[in-house]
Parts: sequence; C-alpha cells; structure tokens
Amino acid sequence: MSGAVAGGGPGPVAQGLKEALVETLNGILCPVQGVRAAAEEQVKVLEVTEEFGVHLAELTVDPQGALAIRQVSHSK
Repeated sequence: MSGAVAGGGPGPVAQGLKEALVETLNGILCPVQGVRAAAEEQVKVLEVTEEFGVHLAELTVDPQGALAIRQVSHSK
C-alpha cells in the first residue's frame, strides 16, 4: 500500500520519498560529475517505488517549485 494516511494526505514514507526525489533531482542538476552520477544511480532506485510517477507529476505542476526541478521532473 502507499504511504497515505487516513486523512488523505501523504504519510511520512511518501513524503520522505518525495523529499528524496527532490534531493536526487537537485543532484542531477549539479555540475560536479561525481554528485551527478550518484544522483543518476539514485533515480534508478527511486523509479521502482510505487509513488515515483505521482511525485514527478506533482513536482512538474507545482508552481511554487524551482523551475529547474520542474523541468528535470518533466524530462524523466
């Protein structure tokens, strides 16, 4: 089952995955090759989680989100 709680909002697991995804996408944008390569490997781990696509969609359409993150979320 997903990390949702009874109130309909994201549970701590789902929120933690979303935060990990944001950090990973920031790493992909890093000019340091080692950081970027590690982030690309982390995406491979995250993309098999149940909520990966949902979180990417949320990041893509979030008008309050950083433009670079929105753009890289859309490209995945």
